[in-house]
Amino acid sequence: MRTIIRLFLTICSVFAFTCSAQNVSKSDVTFSDSILKAAEQGIAEAQYRLGYCYEYGKGVEKSLTEAVKWYRKAADNGDSNAQFILGICYEYGKGVKKSLTEAVKWYRKAADKGNSNAQFMLGICYECGNGVEKSLTEAVKWYRKAADKGNSNAQYSLGLCYEGGEGVEQSFTEAVYWFRKSATLGYDYAQYKLGKSYLDGDGVEQSFTEAVKWFRKAANQGHSSAQYELGKCYRDGKGVQQSYKETEKWFRKAAAQGDFLAQELLKDKVDTKAFSTHKSVIKDTTTITESFRVTKKFKKGRREVTKRIVGQDTTIIKDTITIDTIDIIDIDAFIQWLQQK
Repeated sequence: MRTIIRLFLTICSVFAFTCSAQNVSKSDVTFSDSILKAAEQGIAEAQYRLGYCYEYGKGVEKSLTEAVKWYRKAADNGDSNAQFILGICYEYGKGVKKSLTEAVKWYRKAADKGNSNAQFMLGICYECGNGVEKSLTEAVKWYRKAADKGNSNAQYSLGLCYEGGEGVEQSFTEAVYWFRKSATLGYDYAQYKLGKSYLDGDGVEQSFTEAVKWFRKAANQGHSSAQYELGKCYRDGKGVQQSYKETEKWFRKAAAQGDFLAQELLKDKVDTKAFSTHKSVIKDTTTITESFRVTKKFKKGRREVTKRIVGQDTTIIKDTITIDTIDIIDIDAFIQWLQQK
């Protein structure tokens, strides 16, 4: 049974899609007298764009306070993008005093208007109990609304819900369905999870070739876990011709981003053929698994700690990173590394 401790996305992951939510790119909007005049006349889109200019200092001195002022005017005039961004401001205290209750209020207003990013963030709030009573059922409801609109973050999150059986009946087939939708849209975390599904044969017929395909897509986007897994595929000759040169290449890429296992395997390498699998088995799993019950924020949208115990061996999945204890050299060092993330 997989136990999933779900965490909310951090500021970095949220800001990764705010521009697309605004339907505005940072290069095509700048402050102008015409935008100011239209905003002062009460035109919601202009008020929203003016808030954007102040938030990012586009043609005007950067001011989060002024940004919030104009976002609020646009939000009060019913602009769903402004309502969503205002929710972001309240959740993270940008230009206003942090208030999860206010964040939920504005997310809901935008979500009710069909804004998929707001629906996704409202799902996060329900899943984590941020500003609202925790409800996995409500979380799934809002994830699904956003996912049906093509929101890749929501599709990925819905896949995680099906994978862990949280808010829905567990179904690896459904999990793969949503991972694939998100992965096809280019979301690296979903590409990684789809690769893992093919590697393990969870919800789909096992295929090392497909696993490598999706690991490579995510790895090429800089996903450290996918880089590590791709390196392992080359090491073991799964889905690709065995190549220790490629193994080292991908392990080094993962290690450069702080991947513990890649770093340890590289440290232990004596020559190019020395990427052996370490046969350490943890017999007392209680202490190890209990160490990961503390919820934490992770960088770049990494948002869950998952653990699965099988007999006397453990497989610990962290940040959607599969960590097999068979590869861990120094368990104490690994735990210390994980707790510091």
